[in-house]
Formats: sequence, structure tokens, C-alpha cells
Amino acid sequence: MNLFTKNKIFYVFLLFILTIFIFPAKIHAREFRNSFITIVNPVRISSYTKNPAQSFKAEYDEVKKRNLPATWLLTYDVIMNESLLKVASSMDSNQEFGIFLEVTENFSKNSGVMYNKTNSWHHAKALFLSGYKQEDRKKLIDKVFSEFKSKFGNYPKSVGGWWVDSFSLSHMKEKYGITGVLGISDQFDLDNYQVWGTPFSIPFYPSRIHAGIPAQDSSKLDIVTFRWAARDPLNGYISPSNKQASLYSVQDYSQVETSDPDSYFEKLIELYSVRSNYNQFGHITIGLEADYSPDIYEAILEKRLDIVKKFEAKGVGVLTMRQFSDWYRNEFPETMPPHFIETDDLLGAPKKAMWYQSTFYRIGLVYDYNSRKLRIVDLHPYLNNFQEPFYLSPNKQFNLSINLPYIIDSLNDKNSVREYSVGNLEHIEREGRNIKVKFEEGSIVFRENEILTEGISVPDIVKSREFDTPPRGLVFSDLSFNIPFAIKSRISEFYPLLILGVLIIGAILYLKRKHIRKFYPVILIIIVISIGSYILVKADTKYYISQSEIDGLSVLSKLPKGRVLVYEKDCLRCIFETPYKPAAAGGIKSYIKRLSGQETLIDFSFSIANTSQDARKILGNKDVYYVYLVKHEDYIEHLPYLPQDLGLTKVYENANIEIWKVN
Repeated sequence: MNLFTKNKIFYVFLLFILTIFIFPAKIHAREFRNSFITIVNPVRISSYTKNPAQSFKAEYDEVKKRNLPATWLLTYDVIMNESLLKVASSMDSNQEFGIFLEVTENFSKNSGVMYNKTNSWHHAKALFLSGYKQEDRKKLIDKVFSEFKSKFGNYPKSVGGWWVDSFSLSHMKEKYGITGVLGISDQFDLDNYQVWGTPFSIPFYPSRIHAGIPAQDSSKLDIVTFRWAARDPLNGYISPSNKQASLYSVQDYSQVETSDPDSYFEKLIELYSVRSNYNQFGHITIGLEADYSPDIYEAILEKRLDIVKKFEAKGVGVLTMRQFSDWYRNEFPETMPPHFIETDDLLGAPKKAMWYQSTFYRIGLVYDYNSRKLRIVDLHPYLNNFQEPFYLSPNKQFNLSINLPYIIDSLNDKNSVREYSVGNLEHIEREGRNIKVKFEEGSIVFRENEILTEGISVPDIVKSREFDTPPRGLVFSDLSFNIPFAIKSRISEFYPLLILGVLIIGAILYLKRKHIRKFYPVILIIIVISIGSYILVKADTKYYISQSEIDGLSVLSKLPKGRVLVYEKDCLRCIFETPYKPAAAGGIKSYIKRLSGQETLIDFSFSIANTSQDARKILGNKDVYYVYLVKHEDYIEHLPYLPQDLGLTKVYENANIEIWKVN
């Protein structure tokens, strides 16, 4: 064997070794390119935490053992606590610190703001910045940022909170240069917080006037929104059990029944963090709040972090909030790129979930392999002039309800769902920036600003991308005469006195009729001036109907026809942060019939009924199908008794209205 032959055998052997050991690593690097995981841990001091510093350190120890970077978002009370700051100062340079924007009584007091005290610290009006006036939000933000800088030497780039309103985000961006915000992923109802219709479990740029709407160009806040507790695309939207759908998530999966919880968690991590061929990147946020007992972190967090390390070894990047925000803003400087999520049921049912999302809309589809039917379960257009209901107005409600306008929404309106027989699912492919889903009997092509179909009928997406009413709402004057609710609700108590008074005045006028004739011109002038003054004052008084309420009235208009009970109620002394008073708070309710097309019954007897049985009789006797309630700042209409005692079921709710159906 000559030297050439020997060398040839050697090079072939070397190529074989490279193929086995080195090339797969390069393949993994390509496969997991633009794939990311961010670990975020909110840190608060809770009444149920025996030793906050010990819990904080126990969580960090699990992160440190695996040499992982993480972002730690600290509440004001944590920043002011020396023992917790000592733990923070001992952390390695891989860790990032930011602010978790939860309002406590101590934080509020030290900021010079009146605390919205309730019977529970987690109620929305007390906890979130959106529960406070705009000037008070600024005071709270400025205080916590000032204290953060005094302790850490710089302002943070990352903040978080289960809901951070767009006004607060704008202030923090302009004054402190934040680049990332953590918020909850879309959830219909969990912990009494509803955030619904936003991009499903993916990062996005928020709008300047609505923190839940992905922005375009001039409406964009240059901040990346991170999603806490990414949901299962199928079961996290429509629950397969009696558990809430939002529990089927990367955060709460242990609370639902799965055959292998760790495997389920790993599947969710892979689904969102690993870039698929359809998308330009993959990303997921995981973490755990730092107010549990120390043993929780060793029992739960270590398993999650071991799975993260497994993906890191395959090439998935583990970045802090600041690092990922910088990457995202550099990679996509204009707008959120379109994103497509598709997966067979992670729990094994013969179904596939698909979500396409862009700055124009989100659409959710479910394909059933057995029936070979396709259902469109969700279609929300993103309207760039739709203003967050708590942008100007503080949220004075215990709960949070952010519900975006929809075309199809299986949870808000089961009748809106579209179903098609499409035969076999043949393939899904990417065509440039578009996604094509091909079935045996039709196809759908998702483009950023439109949906093209063949053999399948999909409702038109709003072309103008504008809500019909501007952000200030529908403004109008009303000349009708309204007796204040305080008088109407008690007038029956004074019937005898009123009748007696009318009789006495009538008798006096009759007896003195000859003398009164002399003053007819004066009386007539006084009457004319009084009526004229009333008209001028009423004409100059403006009322408004918010965008959110108009959207609620649109939902009411789509319901089967039936009489709607509307409260004959007002709040004359209420002061509002909006330029105009809400029409409902002014005792004006006639617009409800006009804008919904439903027959309305304006009534106050239901709201003041002595017992739930009396209230229920009123609904039956007056042939009521629905009860419509309005909520604006301090003016909040409530059911007089528990809904189950009244035989009512909630049909729809957003920030400004509730619709209840009579069972």
C-alpha cells in the first residue's frame, strides 16, 4: 500500500469522525439559531413568607448551581429591605435586576399617594399602577426608580407586573429608557385578572395607547413585552377538563392532570423556545416567584432549570430580559414579525392547534384528525386607535378585565366559531413571509394584513385597522330631564307628603288666583328664562361613551333579541379623570337601545329590591332577558345579590360593562 493510499484512508476516516462528532453540533447550532429562553423571577415580600431573604437565596442557589443568567424583578419593598439587598449583592454578574411594579401600602405612602386599600393585597385597584390616577402613577414610578438607582447605581432596563398600563410604560420609556416589560400571557379568567385578545404567548412591541395591542410604526413603544406563563396552544385556550384553561401553561402545569408533568413542561419549552421553519425566532419566559418556602425551589425549580440546561446544551440561548430585548429590538427594529405556532395536542388527543399572529390580527384554529374538520376558534383584529380603558381612567374595580374587540371568540361567543369539513390536512408550508395550510378540500394563506382562502370562508378583517369610534369615545349632549337616582329611589317614601304638598299649593293658587293674574307676565318670563337656562346648560354639558363600552354594546347587539334591563341610576357627585362624564354616570341610558338595537327597560326597582326573590320576580314579571351593567371609575353598577341567587349567568365582560343573561 503506497503513501497516497494510506493518506486517502486516513482522510476518509477523519471525515467519518467529523461527520459523527462535529457536524451534528453544527446542525444543532443551525437548528437552534435564534432560539431563546429567558428566566425571570419576580421577588416580593409576602405575609405568608417566613423568611424572605432565605427564600430569595434558595431560588438563586438553584440558578447559580447551573451557571444560568436570570432576571430578578424586585418590588419597592424588596429594594428597601436590607436583608434582601444583601442577597442581591452576593449574586454573580450573570444576573440582571429590574423592578416589579406592585403597589403596596408602604410603597404608596412613601410616594405620597393615597393607597387603594381593600380586603386583599392582590385586588387590581390596589396592586396595579392602573388603579391610580396618572399623576399618582408617575409619583409611584419615580419613587421606585429613584430608590433602585440609589441602591444599584443605575436605572433598570427591565420591569414587570401582571398588568402594566401603556401610560406607565410610556413614562418609564421616556424618562428612564426601559427596554423590556414582563406581563401575563393571554388568560380569560385566572386570579380575577382577564387579559384577552393579545398576542398568544409571544413577545411583541406594545402600542403607546394600549399595552395589550401589538403596535405598528408610529404607535409603537420601543419596549419588548415578555409573556409570563406561556399557554398550551390548544388546552391553554379551550380546557380539556374542569380546570381553567390558563392552568395549562409553562407556569401552572403542575395543577392539572398530565401523565408526565416534566415531559409536558419540556414540550412547551421546545414548542416556544426553538425556532421553527415558519418563524424568524423562538422565545419563552420561565421562572418562579421568590416568596415561596425554600424547599419549593429544590423540589420544583431544579427540575425546570435542568430542562433549560438541556436545551442550552443543544444551542438554545439563555438570555436575560435586557439581553433578549436588545437582540429583538436590533433584529426587528420596525414591528413585531409575523409568528406561526402549530402543534399536535401535547396531551395526545387527535387534534392540532394553529395560531397565526401579526400586527394586524391573531387567528386560532383547531383541526380534528378524526372528523377531518377545521374550526376557527379565534379571530381578533388589532386596531391601532383602540385605547386602553385604564389609560386615563384609574381602575377602581377589584378585578382586571382587558378584553379586546373580536370577530370570532369561542369563549366570549360560542356562536361566532366557524367550522368546515376540509378533509385531510395535507401540508403546512412557508411562502416568503406567508404561511399556507393546505387541506384536501381547501386551503388558507395567512398574510400579515389579510387572509386568503380557497373552499373556506373566513370573515373579513377590518381593513382600516381603526375602531369606528376615536380614543376619546363618542361625545354628545343630552337635553333630556333626569330625576336624580337618590330622589327616584326614595320617592315612594314621601308619597303622602308630596300629595299633601301638591293639594296645599293647588288650594293656595286657587284662592289667590285674582292676585296671581297681575304677575302673569313676570311668571311667564321666569318660566322662559328657567327653561332657556336649562337648555343652555344641558347643551353645553358633554357626555361620552368609551370605546370599551361601545365594543360591549356591539357584543350586546349580536346576542339573540330580548329585553335588556338597564339601571336607572347615576352618580352626580362622581368626579372623573376623563375630559367628559360617562353618559351612564350622568343618568343617561337611552343610547344603549340606540347603539345595541335591543329593546331596553330602564329600571331602578331591580337594583334596590329588598330580597333576591323580589329581584328575581322583577326580572320574570318584566320579561327581562339580559341585565346590562356599566363601570367607569367610581361609578360601578353591581348586581344587588349573588348571580346564582338571581338566576343569572355572565355572558360578557370588559373594563366598562357586564352583560348577564337570565337563565
